[in-house]
Amino acid sequence: EVYVMAKNTRKCGICGKDIVISRQNLDNIAFYQGRHNHLECLVNKANQGLASGKRVTCWEKLRNRIPEFQAESKAKLEHSIIRDEFNDYLLANYDVVSVSNRFWNIVEDIGNGVYRNKKCRPVSMSTLKDTWAWGQHHLDKIASKNKTNNKGPSNDDQRLNYDLAIVLKHVGDYEKH
Repeated sequence: EVYVMAKNTRKCGICGKDIVISRQNLDNIAFYQGRHNHLECLVNKANQGLASGKRVTCWEKLRNRIPEFQAESKAKLEHSIIRDEFNDYLLANYDVVSVSNRFWNIVEDIGNGVYRNKKCRPVSMSTLKDTWAWGQHHLDKIASKNKTNNKGPSNDDQRLNYDLAIVLKHVGDYEKH
């Protein structure tokens, strides 16, 4: 399956050129001063600063913290990649034009350990996505049975939240599997 991300480029805060965002490229990006940058651009900036002989301790500090800036960038971008993959998965498996912001807010809350305004075990978006895919066959059977008996959600938009509740109950089963 090929996933197309909603926003698969960012502008480099240093050179201004596009940075292509993909799982394979995450190690070549560093988040510094509120912007994503090509790793190479940031390293060059630090080295040029050092070579200038001015504010050497500042430039050394920057150079020493580059791995930290890479990790921060990776964490930020990985989250959006997983969300885009999850979104594409849902669009492919449900008859909806778009997945509602309300759904994504619920998913974010679950990641932060809150479900239906109650404390819960935090479940990452990645785990939720994988559990969902693992249980899709079962979810489709439930939907079919509900439709036959005129029960459950009346459309796929409502079904997303319905299925989310089912998926959450089976995260433990998925993890054991």
